[in-house]
Amino acid sequence: MALLALVGMLAAACAAPGVQSAEPSSTPEPSATVAPIPLATAVQSPAPPPVAEIVTADGSVEGTLGTYTIDGRGSDAPWLPFSSLPGIDLDAGQALTIRFVDGVGIGQWQLLLAPESDTAGLATRGVDGGSLGPLADSLTVGPLPAGRWVLQAWLFRADERGDGLTYWAVTVR
Repeated sequence: MALLALVGMLAAACAAPGVQSAEPSSTPEPSATVAPIPLATAVQSPAPPPVAEIVTADGSVEGTLGTYTIDGRGSDAPWLPFSSLPGIDLDAGQALTIRFVDGVGIGQWQLLLAPESDTAGLATRGVDGGSLGPLADSLTVGPLPAGRWVLQAWLFRADERGDGLTYWAVTVR
């Protein structure tokens, strides 16, 4: 019976924290202070990899992402050759519109072209004449010279969360 009474008192003491026994304790016990648990703070969800796409009248062509950084993570990749890339055909004089697939604005940018035969990106040249579109959500560039090219777009997110190199195989007739 005494054991049952002891178990009952222990259960009651555990179930009701802060309730003290009416009987004084023969040994002093230190009081424990329980710190409140902080509320969870809002955490920004990770952004998707910064891959870009070329927008055409018929739809869009997503490029192949090479080296990138986003929200403290990333990947390092070598130059990507023409034969491994998604292709797009353009008419001479046609301009290109490039944007991030996730719709985020473009901050800074740089475009490079290399001939189809350059598999290591050693013969690149800059592409002139680009301008950011309305609200800087796209980049318009061109026309590109006639030929078969690897186009590399280095786009920086306007929200400063990262940047990426995206590649396409471009044929200009």
